[in-house]
Amino acid sequence: MAAEGQRRVLLCLDGSETASNMFDWYLENLNRPNDYVYGMCVVEYDVSGITAIRSAGGADPVAISKQFAEKYKENEKLTADYTARLRSARVKGQVDTYQGNKPGEIICNTADMLNVDCICIGTRGLGKIKRAILGSVSQFVILNSGRPTTVVPKAE
Repeated sequence: MAAEGQRRVLLCLDGSETASNMFDWYLENLNRPNDYVYGMCVVEYDVSGITAIRSAGGADPVAISKQFAEKYKENEKLTADYTARLRSARVKGQVDTYQGNKPGEIICNTADMLNVDCICIGTRGLGKIKRAILGSVSQFVILNSGRPTTVVPKAE
């Protein structure tokens, strides 16, 4: 946990290259010696497109369980990798996993719960049409967090 007087920074992480670039950008441009970083990885369990459907018309519980276990392992590795990167850069902080299907809301709620001073998030650079259909997590965070938010664009 952050000590009194430390700047609290929330880094929004996932397995994408965009998040990795944002992490590096934070280290090179925004990091201060007295920062405490809260890295957060939001796991979305979406079984709608990958569940095996039995001929009887129901979802296969073994397939769902397997998908959850795979997603959990992926996120454990991701959390460990980002924790190691923090340690390697000698940055105080922690990386935790959060679960839910609405990453923007989870990020905003976590920022409030941790009382962070700022948020750093990457953007995938969706076009106007895709952003309108799919929504944008970074846009949601900017509009709803009430905290200074740095959006790091997709690397060229």
